[in-house]
Amino acid sequence: MLTAEIGEIAQYTSKCVELQQAHHWLFDLKTPVGGSPEVAIVGVNPGERRGDWEICPHPTEETSRYDFHEVYGSGRASIPWTRHCNYYLGGRPFVQTELFFWSSSNIKQLQERYGRLRTSPHLAFCRDMNSRLFNAYTVKAVICTGINNDVLCQNLYGLGPLRQTFVVDGARVAKLYHDGLRPWLFTKHWTGAFGFTRAQREHVKNAIGELLN
Repeated sequence: MLTAEIGEIAQYTSKCVELQQAHHWLFDLKTPVGGSPEVAIVGVNPGERRGDWEICPHPTEETSRYDFHEVYGSGRASIPWTRHCNYYLGGRPFVQTELFFWSSSNIKQLQERYGRLRTSPHLAFCRDMNSRLFNAYTVKAVICTGINNDVLCQNLYGLGPLRQTFVVDGARVAKLYHDGLRPWLFTKHWTGAFGFTRAQREHVKNAIGELLN
């Protein structure tokens, strides 16, 4: 558990009024809880559902220190996103974090609460915390869900030039970069909101497996 970093994020949140609008923030969320993660899964920012406020009616967190889904809800295993992670990683231990730690229900709400993501003054803080997470666990790879998030991450995380683009059924499904220490794979979003064929899913799963073997 990254106790010091989690404490720093909690303190940082308490000092920023706009960040206190979030139902929760997410960082260092390990599966299994006591495992040593091989890979980091990185999203843009945590999703926020109306039901989250019903489960836990006050601002909270999703971390290895305290996960409101475990304390108030039905547990981490009951969340569909966890099943997506287990599928693409083939059951390997992983840790979840975000490019921007604080939750919103959609991009519109994110901008209303926190301003434009690309110009957010909080991104550098998140980057520094994430870099400490990647290094603390010496993860073999970083997997970013959302294939076009590479634009945001290239300068922010010092990623090298694009090394490979994976195309299946005429569509880009993944892009591969490297930060000098580990590969970064940007994939189509796993929920399949914009169409994700079975062949494309299998290709992404295999590409992740090759990075980790």
